[in-house]
Amino acid sequence: SFDNINDIHGYFASDLMIEKVRDIIAQLGELGDSVKVDDVQSRLKTIREDAVRQLKDRQELYEDGEGVIRFGNHRFSVNTQVLDLTTVLRNDRLHLHLTGTDFFEAIESEILNATRDVWSMEVISENREVYRAEYLAYQMLKASGGRQSPVGGDSLTRDGLESSPSSDRENQGVDTPRSPLLTLVQKFMGPRYSEGYTKGVHDHDAAIILRALLDIDATCGLLRYSSRARAIANVYWHHFGRVADKKLMASKLSGFGQIATLFPGTSQQLEYTRELRAMLGEFIATSGLFEDADESLLDEAATYLFHELSTAGDIFVIARTAIQLHDGFHQHLSSLNASERFSESLKAVQRNQDAAFELARDWVSAYVTMASGGRQSPVAEDGQTSEEPGLNEGNQVNRQGGVTPRSPARDHVDEVAALLISGDINRDAVIETDMSCTLKNLVGTHPIIDGGTYDLQFNRFMERLERFERLTVPAYRSYHELKTRVVDEAREEMKLTEFQPRVLTSFVRNRLIDQVYLPLIGDNLAKQIGTAGADKRTDRQGLLLLISPPGYGKTT
Repeated sequence: SFDNINDIHGYFASDLMIEKVRDIIAQLGELGDSVKVDDVQSRLKTIREDAVRQLKDRQELYEDGEGVIRFGNHRFSVNTQVLDLTTVLRNDRLHLHLTGTDFFEAIESEILNATRDVWSMEVISENREVYRAEYLAYQMLKASGGRQSPVGGDSLTRDGLESSPSSDRENQGVDTPRSPLLTLVQKFMGPRYSEGYTKGVHDHDAAIILRALLDIDATCGLLRYSSRARAIANVYWHHFGRVADKKLMASKLSGFGQIATLFPGTSQQLEYTRELRAMLGEFIATSGLFEDADESLLDEAATYLFHELSTAGDIFVIARTAIQLHDGFHQHLSSLNASERFSESLKAVQRNQDAAFELARDWVSAYVTMASGGRQSPVAEDGQTSEEPGLNEGNQVNRQGGVTPRSPARDHVDEVAALLISGDINRDAVIETDMSCTLKNLVGTHPIIDGGTYDLQFNRFMERLERFERLTVPAYRSYHELKTRVVDEAREEMKLTEFQPRVLTSFVRNRLIDQVYLPLIGDNLAKQIGTAGADKRTDRQGLLLLISPPGYGKTT
């Protein structure tokens, strides 16, 4: 903005872009295109005169910036909002809305209505179930998984993240603003403007979450794969499938494990994982078990099975929670003198592995459901059964209406059922890593955070964030692309540019207009719509709108 006319003239005389326009005019003149020369010169002169006119109007008519205009003795508020078309969510429906007006029009689009689940999302990185600091921590953990990813001028590696010191365990490594892990998080989130991170809030919380994820991931081994994915792989490998095919695959993967040890970085894993994925898919299709498993869960089970067979052979890992639930189940049966009845029920269907697994799962599920009634919790902190109403059928809801992690027992029903039909258990395969923890001192706000406290369960976290990235993020991008297309088409149909106010280049605010007409107009508008400020009239008459077709002498 300019403060005086001389500044405007100086700008048009010295600005490089204006000089570039003059060069173009000279080149057009050399080419003999006089029509375009006149057109460009006229537009350039019009822009300069409009700038001068606007400056004079702003200095002589406007008060308090551009928010109030004076006509005679009266001051009026000015709507400076640009007329544009946008979308708003109104009465649970998307509407087109003209800014600065009361125009709303419901959008009728089946394709757009299909994206209703993401309408309430303000940014791509967060919805009601996922906190954006979680998404940031998940992105960093995924980017560091055995690969290098550029972060500013550095590279992000798992070793680099894990080597970041953590002197304050309660704050998970972000005890000072200059924490190395916090610095890495800030560099990583820097270019991700569209994800809406706030420095000092989401970087702080993401560093806390990421530190906890790294600590668990460093010791959990293959427990990083969900209990259900491991159960699918376990049940298939030990009870289903053709023996010859499994024996051949086991030999191939054992050999691959040796190759990977001697020659790290080999790229054959994907091919083997695809073969295992096909074997698991055939197992589910023919057995009728795990029919609700989606493609992502099958991929996870195949990847887990690959790592299990190429490293540990036929010894499958067992979660501490699963073995506690297994032992608690047997203890409960013993206390009821029902162990024999359980064994006999499994023997009755032992020739049919499908039925045996389903029956074992029903037994475990019934035990967990009984315990969820508050009489007994199958898994306590010390591994013993206890009187605690902590096991819930579904998700718990905190005071803010958000979802908090459920008791871990429900997640391990399939894994425990697989242990029951296997009989003997190799307790050396039990991994004692605690996959859950409670984090404190978070500063962000989200339904899953309760008073700065956040409950983290590694497998549920990874499953939830993987689903969010696989389904919600693409849906959000598709929604914005569709919405932009709908708005652009409606804007073109409405021809909004024709409603933009423009001052005639021939118009001059002379003394007659300035000293006679504008005060008269101000007096009438004051009666009709009222003035700005404390002296506003309450007995307004309403704005008189005169509509007259052309050719009726309004200009004469």
